Amino acid sequence: MGEESIEEIYLDLLKKQFCEAKGLRKIDESSKSDLEALKKFIKERQELGRQYNRFLRFLGINITTRNTAELDKGDYDSIIKDYDTLAITPFPIDIDHDRIIDMKDAKVQRYITQNPLYKEDIKEMISLYNNYENDILIGMYGKTYDNDSHKKMRQIVTLSKKIKDYQYKTSLFKDNNNYFIVLYTTLMETKRQFAQMKKALEKGNIIDRKLR
Repeated sequence: MGEESIEEIYLDLLKKQFCEAKGLRKIDESSKSDLEALKKFIKERQELGRQYNRFLRFLGINITTRNTAELDKGDYDSIIKDYDTLAITPFPIDIDHDRIIDMKDAKVQRYITQNPLYKEDIKEMISLYNNYENDILIGMYGKTYDNDSHKKMRQIVTLSKKIKDYQYKTSLFKDNNNYFIVLYTTLMETKRQFAQMKKALEKGNIIDRKLR
């Protein structure tokens, strides 16, 4: 499958998201107004992606290192291009080639995706946590008046029920007509904290003090 056909598939998936948000059956390729609306939609999503990154930083979530890999995003909807984050994707993305890896070669702590292009990505993310104990982060964002906004929020609720040990966190933020919602796990952080505590205990750095 050539690069051109991959790019066409990617653009078709973005058009599908546009139609779902606008309540359209399909985009009219011969309509100048539809194509302009699509361009505006993509630019809005890119700006929302930047705001979503700030939202994650506010939550104390760091997605900027090679301990994190983003799934199935491309040039127009990736949120990691300005960082060192790895990418697992068949779609064209303007980052250093050594940051694009195969899933089988991935040795990361957390997988992320946002506004997934494929429903299968969500199932895969849940599997990565439940079966392999990788941390995951799944985000949704858009305009509150989008036709699919409530559907996407309900999706997060449904996803939370599939986390096997229910050890997850969610957060929702609304700003004017924008919304951002995220579900994420912190298993690796918890393991590190326990390891540090164990090491401190072994070294005698933790002293049992009686309360007076």
